[in-house]
Amino acid sequence: MAQIARTAASALGLNEDLTEALALAHDIGHPPFAHSGEEELDRQMRRFGDRFDHNLHALRIVESFEQRYARFPGLNLTFEVREGMVKHSRDLSGRTAGTGRVLPGLRPPLEAQLIDLADEVAYNTADLDDAYSARFFDLEAVAREIPEYARSSRRSRRSFPAPAGGYGSTRVCAG
Repeated sequence: MAQIARTAASALGLNEDLTEALALAHDIGHPPFAHSGEEELDRQMRRFGDRFDHNLHALRIVESFEQRYARFPGLNLTFEVREGMVKHSRDLSGRTAGTGRVLPGLRPPLEAQLIDLADEVAYNTADLDDAYSARFFDLEAVAREIPEYARSSRRSRRSFPAPAGGYGSTRVCAG
């Protein structure tokens, strides 16, 4: 996902280093069992008048758990990285407003918004790759359903001759 995000940031003229830092840190606040685990932790914590949010938990991790510097707790991250970690999600329902860690009411920087999209590209591509490997579909079926893939595939086959075993062993990839 970090490679996808950094490449997109470069193409869009965004800050590549900020984008990559956000991409590398974007999932560290997730509990076990991903979003299902987050929902259950949130449900349990609401019983005590609190909430669980993986973005805020990620910030808590980098600000509290790591103790590398004598003069301050946490990692030496810029405000932009910390804000982007909290605000990378599309769901900005005001849950971060009282933290004092972000600029309330403002959209996240474009680099942080890009993280959600790059994450979707990465996991959807991985899902497609898994389905292809499980033989749920073949590349000809993809070409029939997605005209741009068919055009791109034809261009690639003209540019790169088929391997000895043909294209049947080629894995699906985003490109």
